[in-house]
Amino acid sequence: LYSSETFAEGELLRLGLPESSLLKAAALVYLLPLAGLLVGALVGKSMGAVLDTGPEVASLVLALFGGGGAWLLGKRLAPRLAPQTEPVILARLGKALTPNCLSAQLP
Repeated sequence: LYSSETFAEGELLRLGLPESSLLKAAALVYLLPLAGLLVGALVGKSMGAVLDTGPEVASLVLALFGGGGAWLLGKRLAPRLAPQTEPVILARLGKALTPNCLSAQLP
């Protein structure tokens, strides 16, 4: 983790992630497959009458394919998002507390 400040070994730091990267990751994980599911269901409903399978069956099958395809697309796009998720140092918390019994010399 790059920082312009220097920190002592054992010093506690509060780390955080940029809010924009969290929102992008949430959209990639949740919204993209949901959109694929809904688009697939709508296309299946309109194609059900043409395919003579009924709108329910075509809607279900194409919704599963749409959701699965969007999920796979999200997996392919996720590595592009990884460089943007570099943690940042928010605060310096000080030294860690150590109990005396752990630092005492045994006889």
